Amino acid sequence: MYKYSVVIPHYNSADLLRRMLASIPERDDIQIIVADDGSNIENVNILKTLTHKNLEILFLEHVNAGNARNKGLERSTGEYFIAVDSDDRFAANAFEVFDKYTGSQNNIDCLFFCVRIQNEAGKELPNNLSNNSVLSYLKGANHDTENLIRFRNMTPWNKLLKMSFIRENNIIFESCNINNDVFYTYQIGLKAKNFIVIPEVLYYVIGNSNSITRRKKDINREFEFYLSRQKQNGFYRKLGLKQFIRPDILYVPYMLLKHGPLGAIKFFRLLWQRRDERSKARRAYLCLFE
Repeated sequence: MYKYSVVIPHYNSADLLRRMLASIPERDDIQIIVADDGSNIENVNILKTLTHKNLEILFLEHVNAGNARNKGLERSTGEYFIAVDSDDRFAANAFEVFDKYTGSQNNIDCLFFCVRIQNEAGKELPNNLSNNSVLSYLKGANHDTENLIRFRNMTPWNKLLKMSFIRENNIIFESCNINNDVFYTYQIGLKAKNFIVIPEVLYYVIGNSNSITRRKKDINREFEFYLSRQKQNGFYRKLGLKQFIRPDILYVPYMLLKHGPLGAIKFFRLLWQRRDERSKARRAYLCLFE
């Protein structure tokens, strides 16, 4: 039986995947599953040449990263689970630290840890919201910082989960084009009873201009991100965490700055035309409370 299962969704970035694989120790107790989301033939051919101890590559039809992560999760058999991105890397001591905190003396659902964000040249970039939530909790554990780490910590790669916790609570990723990990992390936030937060930096996020969140967005794509935010807003309203809600009024200066007056008009016209989708999105995550 494996101690750790590492799932890596992949789409047309095989060269960068080499870096991630190289950062994972060649150990008998680490299972690695690369879930390829329908890459082109050039990248598929590269994938077929990759080697690593206990490496399995799933070749899937192109759907989205959430679906790929779920397919990898289904095949995972380790005692602990982590989902990472193909263009990032683990710290050199990551699995040694995991070993330290996953012993029998620590019966945990989740281990939260710190990450460092860099560009391709190694220059440090500002922390994202998820990493800031971990840092805030480490500075002082209280009701507010616990809400941050549970419900504003919306990335999969800064948390190691007990597989039994995942299976018992049917935790999955959302099959969608963007922010598929938000649904996953909200389930963790709601269900985790025993968790540990540590200051060690165990993962490096490598800023990539081609990533889905950094890619330049047209108006239709802006609307997809807007709907994702409405899902989050509905979740926070249900929890009574109004301080985490982003009001629609904030989209006015954002759209004007990002896309100019004409782009802003197009966005709000689209919002009006597809207002039923907005209402549906606000109810999308309420199933987590059933």
